[in-house]
Amino acid sequence: MLEKTLIAALGAAALALPASAAALPPPDDHPGAGNPGPPDLSGLVPDHPGADDHPGPADHPTADEHPGGQGAAAQNPKVSYVFKGTYNADGSVAVTKGNNHVRKADLVGEDVEFDLTDAKLTVADTNADGAQDLSDVQTGDSVIVIARLPKSDPGGGPYSARRLVDQTHEDEDETPAA
Repeated sequence: MLEKTLIAALGAAALALPASAAALPPPDDHPGAGNPGPPDLSGLVPDHPGADDHPGPADHPTADEHPGGQGAAAQNPKVSYVFKGTYNADGSVAVTKGNNHVRKADLVGEDVEFDLTDAKLTVADTNADGAQDLSDVQTGDSVIVIARLPKSDPGGGPYSARRLVDQTHEDEDETPAA
């Protein structure tokens, strides 16, 4: 019984297939058929300059002048340098450790100067003047300094610091109560 049903279904499918193919008109009977040639784009495409009129390499803008380009900034983006070390009396930091960028720039073991005027300070009020500022950081304090500098070449100091954290004297306000 199953064989007869299967044979009947295959026969019906075989009969329906040529009928569906015959229902479509041949490709040359479609409206707009024929070979009209390529479309006329003469009014849409501007004239291309000839070889004499084409700008040479000297006429092309540099990377810094190129519209939409970032120039050198795109090739040397700014990244975070994390310096760890000891605060010196002159305001520099004797760098003892650092993240990968600090190590690659060979700044470990150096005394690095920072511009801390715009840096966010995380320090304890060690001089009890009611303000937490740079005067609370003492010579010999263990500090972390974070600066955003160009990735491949940070240039010369003093570097503009974004943040300074004094780890020797922790801020009592930020220390969780036991």
